[in-house]
Order: sequence, then structure tokens, then C-alpha cells
Amino acid sequence: MQTICRLYATEQSALDAWNELKRNGFSDSHVFRPSRKEDGTPDADASRIQDDLVKAYVWKSDAAIYARHIGEGLSLVVVHAPFTGGLRATNVLNRYGPKDAGLPASSDQPLLWNEATPLSSALRWPVLAKNEHPFETLTGIPSLVETKEDRAASVRPDNPAPFSSMLGLPLLIDCPTPFSSLFKLPVLQK
Repeated sequence: MQTICRLYATEQSALDAWNELKRNGFSDSHVFRPSRKEDGTPDADASRIQDDLVKAYVWKSDAAIYARHIGEGLSLVVVHAPFTGGLRATNVLNRYGPKDAGLPASSDQPLLWNEATPLSSALRWPVLAKNEHPFETLTGIPSLVETKEDRAASVRPDNPAPFSSMLGLPLLIDCPTPFSSLFKLPVLQK
């Protein structure tokens, strides 16, 4: 689900956008309108409005800004669009002349993909190990990918059984030609 919010100068614009969202199948949408005092002026109880917005799954930092605008008389439409409906919901909301909310620019950088660290790139996590091939270092099995670091310390090509030696286990077979020896066949190459 994606939460999409748009501010409108008039309550009628917000209601029109909300009604069109409902007609287009976006049942999980909400309208936040300014409440009025007895004299007709907007009730600027920002903390109550902010709490209601957070309950509608709006980020708390954004909810504070939206609550201030609602307290000043603007209306807000919040829609929870499914994964495939975000663009359609945004197009509906943009048809009714939304106002700029003045939210700070997103600090999220565009997703920079790094082939060397795909999991960290996908989850936007920092890389925990600076070694290009940590599995290679751990197991002693050479990697299929070329590396720039000196592999002489981590990979031992003279070790025919890296798992067994790493775990301190004896070899299951200590014969250079197990298949030929098993079936008593001559070795094809010496």
C-alpha cells in the first residue's frame, strides 16, 4: 500500500476528488476538513488533527505540516492505494487542483544499485563488511568473480578440501581417483 496525500484550497475540491477515488475503487481513502467553531472560523487544534492523520498512516512529520494547513482552512485527501494503483490515484487527485503542502524535499536519494552488494543496495543498508567476497574468505572456496584484493591470504589452492579443513573434519575419501578405484577401472590419464 502506498499512502498518497493532497491538500486542497476548498472543501468542495477535496470532496470531489474523494468521490472520484471512491468511484474508481479506492475504498481506503479519507477526507480531513477543518472543523469550525461556533463563529464559523477554523478550529486550529493541530494536535488532534495530527493524531487523526497519524491514525490514517500519514508519517508523523508530514502529519504535523498537514495539520497546520487543515487548521488554517485547507482540506486534505488521503488515499491508501494498492501496489498497482498509485499512479491512477495520483492522477485522480491531481485533476482537482491540489495545493503545495510545503513538505521538505525528500531526503531519500534515488536508489543506487551496487552489483557488489545487492542485498545492502535493495534494503538500503550500509555494507557491514568491506571484504568483496566474505564467503570466499570464510570457506576458502575461490569465487567465480574476479576481485581486486590479494587473494593469496584467503584462498589456498593447495587445499583440495576447504570445507573439511575449515571445520576440522577428516576427509571422507583420501583417494585421488575414487571412481576408478571403486569400479577397478584403469585411470585414463596419469
